Amino acid sequence: MNEIKELFASIGKDDIELNSIDLLGSGLIDSLDIILLSNAISKKYGKNLPAKYLNADNFRSFESIKKMLDEYKNQMKG
Repeated sequence: MNEIKELFASIGKDDIELNSIDLLGSGLIDSLDIILLSNAISKKYGKNLPAKYLNADNFRSFESIKKMLDEYKNQMKG
């Protein structure tokens, strides 16, 4: 989860707590933040985050982001 915390910090959202629930619904992040996070992820891994990952459900919580990143990283390996 530290990796995700670092991604949030890289877009200026270092005040978001690990246990925050429904990041979008609560207004902690918005659609622009999703774009910024996807850019940060792409920069970190040197490969664009595929569009299939750019949906609200993948950015609702730290857990959903972690699940998405795990899938993304596994896809990059295979």
